Amino acid sequence: STMFMTGMQGSGKTILAYSVAVFQVLKFENEKVMKLLGLKNEPRYKKIVLFKPTNLVGGSERDQGYLPGNLFEKLEPFLRSFKKAHEQSDLEELDFEEMFAHPNREKILPKRKQDRINNFVYLPKNHEAIELIYSGHVRGDTLTNNIIIVDEAQNYTPSEMKTIIERVGIGSKLIVLGDYRQIDNKRCSPSYNGLVFAALAYQGQPYNLIANLHKHYRSLASLHARNLKP
Repeated sequence: STMFMTGMQGSGKTILAYSVAVFQVLKFENEKVMKLLGLKNEPRYKKIVLFKPTNLVGGSERDQGYLPGNLFEKLEPFLRSFKKAHEQSDLEELDFEEMFAHPNREKILPKRKQDRINNFVYLPKNHEAIELIYSGHVRGDTLTNNIIIVDEAQNYTPSEMKTIIERVGIGSKLIVLGDYRQIDNKRCSPSYNGLVFAALAYQGQPYNLIANLHKHYRSLASLHARNLKP
């Protein structure tokens, strides 16, 4: 299934998507919590696969291959909104970086420091909870039984978005987030970008849902800034 969640800055796109996804990939051993969340004995999805464009504010770009460190270290500065969402998801006992840690791939990913979050919530046993993928490396992959989150989709070109969606395999759920008015990629515009392209292409499909968030949760100053023209 596919879902498009749009809305202005501060409308809650990231926190809603992350909160829904994270509890679908962790293992719970508390029947009351599982019943409340509508979960079964095993996680509903294998892991979260996160795509986030790396265009810097202002439109400049850097090839990730030239940045030092593993992929998480390269893209960590761009994950601030997801880290905030993690902190607001009742997972304060789990460091955000642990979501990207792999139990036995320390040279490539962050070293996992804990398997259990508390007495009844566990990280995936054999793999990371969140796989961070740079769009330039995705061609040829098939993403099966994952929750796939494409953040800031308006900063992907239609071609890049098409390549990402073509990787969606059986049993996966695709969640696309964005705001067509917040363009940081010089190759995109409010009318030409991956978010608008894909939302129009999938409009009307029986497995697709489009949600537009109208409320702003930051401040009047932030809301006013939306209409400023530098």
